[in-house]
Amino acid sequence: MSSNALSMTTLALQKLLHTALGGAGQPDDLVFLGPPIPTQVGARAASVFPFHLEPNRELRNTQRFSHLPEGGGPADPPQQDALPINLRYLISVFRPAGAAEPSELLRLGQIIAGLQANPTLGGALLPGQEVRLTPEPYSMEELSRIWGLFPSAAYTPSIVYLASPIFIDAREIARGRPVEERRLDTGPSTDAPDVFGDPGDGLLQVATP
Repeated sequence: MSSNALSMTTLALQKLLHTALGGAGQPDDLVFLGPPIPTQVGARAASVFPFHLEPNRELRNTQRFSHLPEGGGPADPPQQDALPINLRYLISVFRPAGAAEPSELLRLGQIIAGLQANPTLGGALLPGQEVRLTPEPYSMEELSRIWGLFPSAAYTPSIVYLASPIFIDAREIARGRPVEERRLDTGPSTDAPDVFGDPGDGLLQVATP
């Protein structure tokens, strides 16, 4: 996939969370893309925030090529190596305003169940990729460090998921225009032959008496 692989993966995850929560309408109506700051999340049920990106060490030295279009031929751009990426998401849930019961825990359970049933992003959600979604075991200390990025936000139940591998293809090499015409010029040359070569070419020069 091209340089939009990270954003496409994030949008696909947003759609999957929207489905897990039983939402209707647009995914952004229910799942916020961004940090779990209540003033930004608004009335949405959950947020998904990509907070940690790194190359996949296991696959980093494995050669992989971008896919050619169907029916590709000599006119297609040359294939390029792709960099495998690990991307971690902080998924947080929120209690509706005025709700007395901890409904955010119900929402978190729905999300975990939905991702357990559909642990791979691909197909119609993410064409050209197969990205595995795995829950990451983060301690409270590690979660506190993440939440330290949002000093104005109160903690709300959260879980970390790893999306891997996300392949980002190298930029395509620009190709020149194909040959459209071939021309062969024939006939005698008007230039005199250079028998001895130029003075600076290292050949022996013969003086004329």
